[in-house]
Amino acid sequence: MPIYNKELANDSNLSINVKSDNEIVFFKDLRTNLEFNGYDYDLLINNESVTNIGSLKETRAGYQNLATLELFDDINYGDSFRTFYLTENQIEVTERRMHYISFNDKCSSLKVRNNLPNDSLQTIVLNGYSYPCALVDAVFLGYEDKDYRKGSITYIATPGTVRLAPSLPGFNDKMSSFRFLFAQRGQYSE
Repeated sequence: MPIYNKELANDSNLSINVKSDNEIVFFKDLRTNLEFNGYDYDLLINNESVTNIGSLKETRAGYQNLATLELFDDINYGDSFRTFYLTENQIEVTERRMHYISFNDKCSSLKVRNNLPNDSLQTIVLNGYSYPCALVDAVFLGYEDKDYRKGSITYIATPGTVRLAPSLPGFNDKMSSFRFLFAQRGQYSE
């Protein structure tokens, strides 16, 4: 634990791959992780639609991130960014006033990653009910005004995929609140 706390915990480029319940592998960055595991990094990162990443699971800080949301200040994932995670213990992240995170009216691109396996035999519990992982989407809802009001945008990542939005047409620099959550397939649409 001292090595992790001293050398690894603050390395924002570090990428961790969970191989099994007893094995994790550390990589210097996401590119190295993906390429080592047989994925084409450039194809995944540069694809502007939904990209299948299989059942690759990443972790940070000792817990499994079942889904990840990255909000970027500029188009094409540039400038400053904020990252949010869904875990077994936190199946929804909400920000009713983005000025609290110094990101009000700044978001111009985003990435939604759903690390749940596309497997109907594996399940996740949402609000006390068990659902097949293959039927659970990671959903991002962005709103123009604080407290989830006015115009909205929706981006959905199905299990094992990344939903990339290199720009937010008609919504760049307008977002003031958002919700990021797991939802049963079909509950939301883009």
